[in-house]
Amino acid sequence: MVESIAFIGTSAIGIILVGFFQGMLHATDADHIAAVGTMVSEKRARWKTVLVGAWWGFGHSVSLMVAGMLVIFLDFEITETTEARLEGLVGLMLVVLGLNVLFRMWRDSRNPKTSELSHQHPHTTGDELSRLPRDIFALRAIVVGMVHGLAGSAGLLLVVLAAVDSKILGVIYIGVFGIGSMLGMGLMSGIIGLPFAIVDSEKGLLAVKFLSGIVSIAMGVYLTALSL
Repeated sequence: MVESIAFIGTSAIGIILVGFFQGMLHATDADHIAAVGTMVSEKRARWKTVLVGAWWGFGHSVSLMVAGMLVIFLDFEITETTEARLEGLVGLMLVVLGLNVLFRMWRDSRNPKTSELSHQHPHTTGDELSRLPRDIFALRAIVVGMVHGLAGSAGLLLVVLAAVDSKILGVIYIGVFGIGSMLGMGLMSGIIGLPFAIVDSEKGLLAVKFLSGIVSIAMGVYLTALSL
């Protein structure tokens, strides 16, 4: 009896650890990096780029938890059609995020003063900077993460339901997976933000931003085409 309890406890701990590391690995998916890259391109302070990923991971975790509760406790079914439509929504979102990067570049090229202001030192305290919609920026990262979480929920929940027998353990797995994705994407967004933080030349920074926008658009078109 004692050996059986010890085995169950070890199995539960193992499943939770697997969930955590799978969450961290999940953050490295190409479409996730493309989306976060477009938002990171707006921030040059290193700690702010990490926050972008953390907010994305929070939104991602919320979606997964809600979907998981519906599936585990209410036997809600995520059909292949629904999954394809969610993937298509992710694709469209990536296209919009990429176009937003290119639009901001075009806008700044027509208004050099705006461009100079956005590239000031992170500690600048002008009236214009104080009015930047920081809450909206965080909300956007959360919403993007939520859309990604919904799109990836079907595959994750199939793995969870196949791996665990306990509903409570399944919820814990999803929660730990979410924590792993928050930490993983925080780390990844910090790495992604390195070029934006260390590039000194204006042309170099524009090139990196342009690349992030184009990659996001290309990835979005690809995912949208797959969902059709």
